Amino acid sequence: MREFKTVEDIMACQVKAVAPGDDIYLALRRLSELEIGRLFVLDDGKLVGIITRTDIMKGFRLRLLEGGR
Repeated sequence: MREFKTVEDIMACQVKAVAPGDDIYLALRRLSELEIGRLFVLDDGKLVGIITRTDIMKGFRLRLLEGGR
């Protein structure tokens, strides 16, 4: 059995990301298609945040509670 010693041994090399101005439905679709729980948010190649399924669902829930405004 292979022994993992560093993060590099098990990290994913292809970053799954969206941009800050991308449509929220695009992010949700990407999460679903890739079967992952979070996406990096990159602005001009720089990491500016992370968005998760939970973040999106909380946003939808708040909007519903506010009357869909």
